[in-house]
Amino acid sequence: MALNDRLITIDAMGGQRAICAQIMAQCGDYLIALKDNQGMPHKDVTAYFANKTTLKNSLISAADIAWRQQEHKWPGLNSIGMVATTVWQKDKMIAEQRCYISSLPANARQLNHAASVHWSIENQLHWRLAVVFNEDGAGVRYDNAAENRNIWRKWALNALQQVD
Repeated sequence: MALNDRLITIDAMGGQRAICAQIMAQCGDYLIALKDNQGMPHKDVTAYFANKTTLKNSLISAADIAWRQQEHKWPGLNSIGMVATTVWQKDKMIAEQRCYISSLPANARQLNHAASVHWSIENQLHWRLAVVFNEDGAGVRYDNAAENRNIWRKWALNALQQVD
């Protein structure tokens, strides 16, 4: 796949050093969301930004990564970032902080744009699968039936998007 000058955004689950190395080898860049399953990289980036955010300053990106890169060894890592957001759920305001690592130079606006685009695509896909295809209520647990239905749903969704 040609990745020249392309930014690949990846959820925490897909954030693997081998994937990052492949993206870099194909002249692309990556932005990876960090969560608890990333262990120390997530803890380190969260700690780095702990006292640097307020609601007025919700986008931060930093190139100061040498302090952990020796230990973590992410291929092509050039920056870390954090996006702090507030959302309303059932009349309650919830503050969230999402941390990222990237092969791109530090740029808070670029980080925010890439993260926003990534999550809007994720949310649209999951909403359609959950609401239109009733994926969450399917309750299929026999052999490969759940996996097969998942493939059918995605095929159907892709076909419907071609008609749009």
